[in-house]
Amino acid sequence: MAEVLCPDMNLVKELPSLKHIKNLRTALYTVTKTLAAYRLADAKDWKQVHSDETSRRQTSLLNFLMGLLTQDNKFKAICIDLALISKNGTAPEQSRAVLTALRDCKILLQEWRTTTSSMFPDKPELIDLIPDPSLIDITRMAGTMIEHDSCNTARAFGSILCESIKEEIAAKTNQAPESIELLEGDCHNHLRNVWFEHVDADFGSLLEDHLKADLGLIPSHLRVSCRLSELLIQADKEWNFTSNYAKGHGDQREDYMKRYHPGRYRLPIIRVAGGNRQDSSFEGALPLYDGLDELLEFTNECLQSKENTLQRCLLISLSSVEVIAQLRVASILYLAIVIPLRWLAGSTHTLAHRGWGERSMGKAYDLLHQAMVEIQANPPLLLDEQYVMNIFQPLYNQLPELKDYLNYYREEKLSNTMSSFNAEDR
Repeated sequence: MAEVLCPDMNLVKELPSLKHIKNLRTALYTVTKTLAAYRLADAKDWKQVHSDETSRRQTSLLNFLMGLLTQDNKFKAICIDLALISKNGTAPEQSRAVLTALRDCKILLQEWRTTTSSMFPDKPELIDLIPDPSLIDITRMAGTMIEHDSCNTARAFGSILCESIKEEIAAKTNQAPESIELLEGDCHNHLRNVWFEHVDADFGSLLEDHLKADLGLIPSHLRVSCRLSELLIQADKEWNFTSNYAKGHGDQREDYMKRYHPGRYRLPIIRVAGGNRQDSSFEGALPLYDGLDELLEFTNECLQSKENTLQRCLLISLSSVEVIAQLRVASILYLAIVIPLRWLAGSTHTLAHRGWGERSMGKAYDLLHQAMVEIQANPPLLLDEQYVMNIFQPLYNQLPELKDYLNYYREEKLSNTMSSFNAEDR
């Protein structure tokens, strides 16, 4: 790479060892945390604290992000730490880990100033470029919004963190803790995912009850399921490229499509085998529904030459009219509901000039609830394109950016063809 970037210079003297590369991870981690501390201290105001938990090898990992108002009044989200390991993964320990990470930022900033001073004693102006560590102060969290997941542990963590912050601010400012204002709320991306996880589960239960007799005739070793999330995992393993599942046939499918359907536009199978959001089941339903004919054609050709459990499972599932109907409904819900709510959750911080803030998300939820009540009373409305694709139309006057984005995504966004990645062939 170095020779490509600088062909006239002999930059590479020695290739680094694997141990050296691993050690550099620690160095990079320290550098990025120090830069986050810089942004934190240099911010005009602190506005938001966000956290989310995941796990790896039965170990709880908590990420910690903050939303800042920069000196030029722009909202900026920065990551303080992506892998906080608390003592036992409980809410009190997670809260303690977040506050400790904040103190670590202060220490890193002070070490940066000290090191710079010792390395460049005759350049005091360099010290002035590094913010004062005292600007990383817990008192700046007063009035911020604490956002988290909607599960019980996350809600307990949010409440405990709020109380801990209030106690530390009160100790520093001699105020009563109850007089310090902190806001607490659920992450709107998590809320949407929780809703659609239950929709997926209800879809699966409904189909399993409806097809109970037919499913009983299918050998259990084929693992045929009616749940979208499981169907998407199977599709990812079989039809995507084989980096995540060596026994899949993604390469062969790609070659088959280029050979027999070269002008077909490309809607990629969504990657879900390595972990996914709950609403990705609905995002992944659209490529399956759209490419159903070609996927079944390819899979049937493969089974003509050799039996394969995963391919047989997919062929049975996707040959079911009921499963196809489920894919159609899921695709409609993705385009009509998931896309607008994703955009609103991800863009709200940029819409202050429209009089739109986090509390304004309630308007979108009211419109969604109203539409679902009407669809429940009159189910064919779900298949009425004019109705279902305009659930959030009342917001367009206030948020023209939302209207522009939906028009782009649904009508103007281009896709590559199977045989070309050239822009002019889209």
